[in-house]
Amino acid sequence: MNWINMLYQGGWVMVPLGICSVIALAIILERFFALRMVKNIPNNLSQLLSYPNILKDLDTIRSVSQRSVSPLGTLVIEIINLRNEPKDVLVEHINTLGRTQISQLERGLTVLQVVAVISPLLGLLGTVLGMVDIFNVITIGGIGNAQMLAQGISKALITTVVGLIIAIPSLVAYHLYLRRVEEIGVKIQELIMPFLMKIKNTEK
Repeated sequence: MNWINMLYQGGWVMVPLGICSVIALAIILERFFALRMVKNIPNNLSQLLSYPNILKDLDTIRSVSQRSVSPLGTLVIEIINLRNEPKDVLVEHINTLGRTQISQLERGLTVLQVVAVISPLLGLLGTVLGMVDIFNVITIGGIGNAQMLAQGISKALITTVVGLIIAIPSLVAYHLYLRRVEEIGVKIQELIMPFLMKIKNTEK
């Protein structure tokens, strides 16, 4: 029995499981590229933010930030644009904008978590349906109909296996990506807050 026939034996539960697998794969691949550290914290911009005479380099920093199209660049541009605002107002605004940027990095992770949760449940549903078929066969024809019994067992086993195959990598990816978002957030904060304080503390 090839994989196509095995999947067919799983019954209609394989349809939502197939949808879950496509969704999970799409999110895993998209977030893999979207959560690269260099994409969110460009090396050239992070190096500029460490320059001692930072006020003399604001035009360069703005230009690099605009080209980078990153959460770090977005926050840097906002600090430069609002650098004449009171410090407490600017800090509060940047914190709010930072939370918005982090929420964008987490895009799709909730869906990935849902897929990881419901896939085993769908597999369990297929298992229950397969067992129901087995008992129906036994009720109608006794235990002598080996072919029908085998089909019911196949449905029970296949859906369980597929559900776990989808859920395990989805759950692993969810936690890995959530950890990566936290790392990016911490790194951005480590770069942004000193930059903000340098600008406000050097005001005349």
